[in-house]
Amino acid sequence: MRQLGILAVGLCGRAASTAAATIELLRRNRSDRSALPIGSHDHLANYRGIQFAGWDLDPSTCFSAAQRQGAVAERDLGPIEAAMDAIKALPALGHDGFCGANRGSNRREELTLREKIECLQDDMDALTARTGGRAVVLNLASPENAPAVRPAVLNRRSALEDALDDQSEEISPAVLYAYAAIDAGLPYAQFSPSHVSEAPAIFDLARERGVPICGRGHDSHANLRDSSDAAPLIIELSRCLDLALRQGEAGPVSSFNAAFDASEGALPWDDLGARDPIAPLRLWLANQEAMPRERTRGRAHQPELGMAMPQTAV
Repeated sequence: MRQLGILAVGLCGRAASTAAATIELLRRNRSDRSALPIGSHDHLANYRGIQFAGWDLDPSTCFSAAQRQGAVAERDLGPIEAAMDAIKALPALGHDGFCGANRGSNRREELTLREKIECLQDDMDALTARTGGRAVVLNLASPENAPAVRPAVLNRRSALEDALDDQSEEISPAVLYAYAAIDAGLPYAQFSPSHVSEAPAIFDLARERGVPICGRGHDSHANLRDSSDAAPLIIELSRCLDLALRQGEAGPVSSFNAAFDASEGALPWDDLGARDPIAPLRLWLANQEAMPRERTRGRAHQPELGMAMPQTAV
């Protein structure tokens, strides 16, 4: 069975805990796949092989978070209590300036910026050791108190590296999560509004490391952390990001960014009509399967599906 780890920043939020419960219920045959729009696919990770982990300033487990928020019915939580209780939030990165009133006790402090990145990567290694090296990182944290204009340190790769070495106060937790994931070779998706999704320095790092990324820009409005209806997008986007990595995609992926564009507006997804955030993912998969094999013949390295890759956005 093809395994996949999902590391969520904001693990104890309604969205991430609901997504974890969805997988645990499916693993135990206590729910069908009707809530997961893409379904089985030969080249995507098996739903039953998905494992959750992640960080949160709240030191709860996924079970206590899901129980407290009421997104999953008590009758459904009972059979998965042990599994959900075993998914405990790892210490997160806090910053009074960026995180505002969210000053939870489960946080890493007294570390340099580089040391924080190393700690995050140690957490990533612990999960990938259980999933055959495969994982994605999703930032589902509450939106940060970021400046209206993107900080200059995010405009050039060299400026970002210097800022990390100099302990710059312009480096937010979101930047550290993104840097840690991409530097470790893991796909990254920014669900909460952030300058990270529009930062040339982050784009350059992703292209250098050969990692696909996507996300919601700073001026976006939807906050998915507290929406249980975001669970299908969390799961399906993670599966597609994992495939995109194996297919050789690097940098921002326009089709995946379109999923975030579609999610702007009313929730749940059923109320969006044509604004279906899963539709761009389905189209991306269809494009992979529709590309003629002749276009990849003779290459030294052929993508897993033997298909040409769609162009990524710059």
